[in-house]
Amino acid sequence: MIPTCGVPSLERPGRRRCERIVRQALVDPTFTPSTIQSDVGVPVVPQTISRLLAEANLQSKRLVRVLPLTPNNRRLLIQWCHARVTWNATEWQNVVFSDKSRFVLGDR
Repeated sequence: MIPTCGVPSLERPGRRRCERIVRQALVDPTFTPSTIQSDVGVPVVPQTISRLLAEANLQSKRLVRVLPLTPNNRRLLIQWCHARVTWNATEWQNVVFSDKSRFVLGDR
């Protein structure tokens, strides 16, 4: 069931527009109300889109930027650091710091 957006009929986006808004949110849950408004071309304010999505029991999703550090990975990282605490600049030049890169761990 598509909600009626909770506003008077003169300001309500209408059933088809409501369906388009909900469909767009289902296609990409990371979209913001402003993004949905510009992408779908719906002439309603983002607050109305937010209210409509809430009435449809949809919530925005935020992508995880980094994987959480597990206790085991934390322990391994500390061990790695302690093993290299006495390194000089020449030895550190051979290390590649890849905190901005993404890697797939494990077999595919």
